[in-house]
Amino acid sequence: ARTQAIRLLEDGRIEELAALLDGAGEDDQTFAVLTKLAAQHNQQRSTQSIADDRYEFRWEKAVTPLSGAEAGDSSWILIGDESEALKPLVDTLTARGQQYRFLQLPASDADEVQLAATLRAAAAGDSTLRIVHVAALDSGATPSMRSLLRMQHQV
Repeated sequence: ARTQAIRLLEDGRIEELAALLDGAGEDDQTFAVLTKLAAQHNQQRSTQSIADDRYEFRWEKAVTPLSGAEAGDSSWILIGDESEALKPLVDTLTARGQQYRFLQLPASDADEVQLAATLRAAAAGDSTLRIVHVAALDSGATPSMRSLLRMQHQV
């Protein structure tokens, strides 16, 4: 909870803060220190607020690579069109014995409903399911921002 002293400090009400500190505002040096303290406090508060509003993606390497037995147990849904740019990914999945399938980006509301149902059913039946959005890789058509936001929400 914010105390009265913090509220006065944040609002820059130095005279009132000094009075709260038993009249310390009559001393110019104390008044200058309180002014600097208020400025520093508010700068740190703003910086912290901005930091709280950001997020960062971090990729962590798996502790152990998938073995042949584990690799065959996982499946992948690749959202987008199969293209030459995805050949290395498809080759790697195939070499590891992993199952994959391509699903198209939705072009209509009905397609979005169908994609959502497909993703839900796949996720319910497969605890190792991995979903990768690959539509932006070497695609002639650019999906709309609305489509991408809906896709993000559905996934």
